[in-house]
Order: sequence, then structure tokens, then C-alpha cells
Amino acid sequence: MIRYLAAAALAGSLAVASAGLAPASVSKHRPPPRAVPRVVGTWANDQDGSTELGGGYELWSNGKVVALDKAPYRGDAAGTRRDDFVGMVTDFWSTGYWLVTSTGRIYPFGKVCVDQALVGPKKVPSTGIVGAIDLSNPVNEGFDLVGANGATYPFQCQ
Repeated sequence: MIRYLAAAALAGSLAVASAGLAPASVSKHRPPPRAVPRVVGTWANDQDGSTELGGGYELWSNGKVVALDKAPYRGDAAGTRRDDFVGMVTDFWSTGYWLVTSTGRIYPFGKVCVDQALVGPKKVPSTGIVGAIDLSNPVNEGFDLVGANGATYPFQCQ
């Protein structure tokens, strides 16, 4: 009897599905499924211009930052927005880092651009950013955002 009822229920579900109708218990206004967070990449800890600190960082697509080994944790953007995080840049001269999203948003954490402002181009695309390139050196602090088309958008501490 139980097998017969299960088979009948399955046949009824298949008939509804094949007719293009949703069962009454399924909502037509269900929000789209959330993307499962994934690791975007890892970055070395080169803050304070020193490689002696060791460790590094792991960035997740939802903005979560994991400090590895001796790298100092300065915060993350997990849960703040629905942006897809695509890159990270550590500030060579200070104790902070920037997180970059696919929409061109930049989130600073810790002390970045000490006594200076981060200055970038007047126009950055609102979509299509795929990462960031660290351009910091002993003279300048900064990075480029990289677009899917290969274009770069420079940011400097000034």
C-alpha cells in the first residue's frame, strides 16, 4: 500500500511538472539562491615594508578575510554588501589593506594612506573589475584596479 501511494504521489508530481505548473506548496516569488562563498585568493603580508612579519591573508568572495600565521587581522567586509569581492592589496607602509569588489568598490581596513588620501581616476566602471595589482614600493603607495577588458585604473596615496 505504501509503495502504491508513493508511486501515485510521484506520478502526480511529474504530471504537474510536465504541464509547466508549479505545485501549490512552491512559491513563485522565491529569492534567487545565494552564491556559496569561495576563496578568491591569498596575499602575502608585506605590511610595514617588512617581510619578517610572515603569514598572509585569505580573501573570500563574500568579503571575509582570514589572517594566516603572524599576519595582523584588521577587519573584513563579510556581510556588509552583496558585492563579489575579487581582490586585496596590502598597504606597504602602514598596517592595513584594501578589499576590492567586482563593482569597483574599495574597502579600507586598518591604517592605510597614513596622513594622505587615496586618489583614483574620475571614472571607474561599475562592473567588470576582476582584481587589483599592488604597485606599492618604498617611494609610492598604490594599486591598480584591473578590468575584465584588461584596462587598469590607478589609485595612489597622495
